[in-house]
Amino acid sequence: MSDPAPGIVRFLPDGVSVPVAAGETILTHAIRAGVPLLSPCGGEKRCGKCRVIVDGMAAGGEDPGILSGAELRAGVRLACRCLPLGGGITVTVPPESRPAKLSAYLEGRDLAEDEPFLPLHAATGGKKPLGVALD
Repeated sequence: MSDPAPGIVRFLPDGVSVPVAAGETILTHAIRAGVPLLSPCGGEKRCGKCRVIVDGMAAGGEDPGILSGAELRAGVRLACRCLPLGGGITVTVPPESRPAKLSAYLEGRDLAEDEPFLPLHAATGGKKPLGVALD
């Protein structure tokens, strides 16, 4: 996969891209792009649940009180504290940072293991979904 264009934040595995907005965190970019990302504290920099893997130039998000040294070396950052810089960056949202019900639904997994279960790709007839609402 190629690098994103300068001034673009690309989110994986969703494959969604949005233009960089100066002063906005990666969490704000994810919200703008419609990318599901856990943030139970509402982006108030308190919970440490919005872990993402950043490939490219970004500033902040390296909270050593929440992230381990191994996570920091692997490029893990907190989306609520990390700002993309001018160049294009790729942000991977790992499964543990995605809301469980939505993530499972998008991947076609039945968390409750009760039938009937219609995965999203089957429910849309193979077409791109317009969106989902889950409680």
